[in-house]
Amino acid sequence: MEQTTLSSGKVLTHHAWDVCGGEPCPLHNPTDHEYRELPIDWKDDWGVMVRVLDAERFEVDPDEYKVRNLKPGQTYILQNSGYCPTCKVELISRYRHDFVSCPCGQFVDGGHDYFRRTMGLTDTSCIYTKV
Repeated sequence: MEQTTLSSGKVLTHHAWDVCGGEPCPLHNPTDHEYRELPIDWKDDWGVMVRVLDAERFEVDPDEYKVRNLKPGQTYILQNSGYCPTCKVELISRYRHDFVSCPCGQFVDGGHDYFRRTMGLTDTSCIYTKV
């Protein structure tokens, strides 16, 4: 394992350089994409490496899609969540089979892998992108 200090000051513990085996990797072998020279950071709530555009904006590092073997046109779930207007709480499923519910019985499930939720939630906080 290695540690890298990111642009935000966070220390990220991650795989060693030899694990990549020459494949695209945001940390060890970035491809020649338009964000390559921008500072890199880890977004905890999305579980992905991002490139920092400015103090308030960022883009998912394009090499993240390659690392996760996503194909062009495929949907990638960055944040699987929903807001319960009854309980006034945001429910966030962070990983596969992470079933999160509120007191009134609304729920969200699936993390970054799939959407499963009750109909009473609003999707204002659910974020996904097409590769």
